Amino acid sequence: MITLIHVVQTSIACPSQWDAWDADGNYYYLRYRYGHGQVRQYRTADWVDAAEDELVGIVADFEHGHPLDGDIALEDFARLAGIAVSAHAMVSGYGDHLRDQLILEGVLHLKDLEEEGP
Repeated sequence: MITLIHVVQTSIACPSQWDAWDADGNYYYLRYRYGHGQVRQYRTADWVDAAEDELVGIVADFEHGHPLDGDIALEDFARLAGIAVSAHAMVSGYGDHLRDQLILEGVLHLKDLEEEGP
């Protein structure tokens, strides 16, 4: 069974999707939309621009819920896909991912966050 140790939610719903890695550094793209869930393993985390040979394979494929569903919790997705999320996994929600992307793109600066406080 694949056990994920690092998971980043990159979209909340329509689709619900995550970037994920196991202890060996293997990358997985998790996606749930239209009542369909799928786990794909790629050789690179840059799956959008990856060549066809970068796809290692489809690890899991399942149908769940209504055909228009696009929202699912990570725990439910993992259970239905037959994969596990380690109890000690580093899991980042969508808000953390969005903040990090804004910082990387220079739209948001750490000093701005420090001034605002918690």
